[in-house]
Amino acid sequence: MSINKFKVFTWDRILIYLGLCGALPLLAALQAVRFNYFTHNGHIPLPGWLAMIGALLGFALGDVMLFRARKAFADQITGYSDSGVGVLMPTWIVNPPAFEQVVKDIDTASAFVVNFWQKYYPNTSEAMENYINGSILGFVQTPIDLTVHAPGSQLILPSGFQRWAVGATSGSWMAVMWKPGEDWTTVVLPRVYHELSHVAMNGAGLPEDATQDTIMGTDKFPF
Repeated sequence: MSINKFKVFTWDRILIYLGLCGALPLLAALQAVRFNYFTHNGHIPLPGWLAMIGALLGFALGDVMLFRARKAFADQITGYSDSGVGVLMPTWIVNPPAFEQVVKDIDTASAFVVNFWQKYYPNTSEAMENYINGSILGFVQTPIDLTVHAPGSQLILPSGFQRWAVGATSGSWMAVMWKPGEDWTTVVLPRVYHELSHVAMNGAGLPEDATQDTIMGTDKFPF
């Protein structure tokens, strides 16, 4: 299987960054020159030129910073499991398990969740495996605040909503809490199983919200 590794430069990113952040401001500047110098036979005063050049340089710097940020993230990925999960190993764990053991456990977990949900959603195993391939797993030291990125209207939380979590998934990106002193096999790995289950369910096309946790409870997913 070909592993879908995180790519710094992709065509969609290049089109967005260089197109929207580069070409459009440049076209706007060229339009200003055409309008002032050729349509009305006038000129652009020095402050106007300085503003245009400053804006173009600002957008160019923004492009550079965006790509540098993606490159810095790519450099943090320790490696990939055979199922295609990119893993960012924590730096705060004393005597962590060998990376080879971590990715082996992740591959076992990936196979488990795909097999488990295939029984409930037939003919989705390939879609789930393809979605897991290219996913990213990172770790945090503290509980995850699920309201951090919520729109203001959602900060009035519904009854029963759990604000703090030991794991969170968005699409195929996972974050799992791994506090210093927590054992990988007995404490952290079960959390990884749960988040990988969310990734697999996303791949199968299930709604990406709290409904998945309800389904896991109903179908007795063990993690």
